[in-house]
Parts: sequence; structure tokens; C-alpha cells
Amino acid sequence: MDAQEPPAGCHRDRKSALCSGHLRAAKAEDVYQAHFAFPVVLEGVQELFKQMGIERERIPLIVAGGIKNNEQVLRDMFTLGASAVQLGTAFAVSEEGDAHLNFKKVVADAKPEDTMTFMTVAGLPASAVRTPWLDN
Repeated sequence: MDAQEPPAGCHRDRKSALCSGHLRAAKAEDVYQAHFAFPVVLEGVQELFKQMGIERERIPLIVAGGIKNNEQVLRDMFTLGASAVQLGTAFAVSEEGDAHLNFKKVVADAKPEDTMTFMTVAGLPASAVRTPWLDN
């Protein structure tokens, strides 16, 4: 599968491919594999809970990554069984976020071709606006 084309269940926002729950993807391009899509991950976790006999326990499922708007949260996350969502970039660029205004403007104005997925020093995929530092 082409790393630029998201599988079914991944989301397109601002014409960019966004998947979910990388769950320790080994490479940045692995984030776009179908088994990391929110619907697949949430369904799999719920099935695991059922197999373990704990589906009625109040174990919160908190999703994060690529969440851009309220519709996505309601339509996709909560409908599929998520208990909550964690907002990173969407909060950082909000009025309430404490990031510098210049940072907010760069992120908010970024086009899909201005962004890239990379591996953090913690070994997790992340996306960010492309900079010479990230390119190196």
C-alpha cells in the first residue's frame, strides 16, 4: 500500500491522510496501514475485552492522533466506543492553547504538502509541519 493513500477507516482532513492509534508503529509510513485505523483498533480492543470477560468493566478507551473536529469525534470515536479523546495539535493552536501565536499561525496555515510524518526520539510516529530540522 502506498504510504500516501490511507486505508479504509482512516480519515481525510484538509486533503491529507490521517490514521489513528499507531500503537507503536515501527516506521512512520506504517501509521497508514489499515490495522492502525481507529475503527479497527477500537473494535479489536472491545473484542479483546469481551474475550477476557471484562467488556462490562468501565475501562476507558481514550483515542488520540489525527483528531481535527467535533464531527469526527462524535461520528467516529464515540460511535465506535471511545470514552474520550486526547487533543494535541488541535488544542495547541486553539485560543486556549499557550503556544506562541507564530507557531499557531504556521500550524493552522499548513497545507498537506507542508507536513510530514516522522519518528520521535521515543520511537513513536508523529506529524508536524516540515522544517529543515525535520528533513535532516
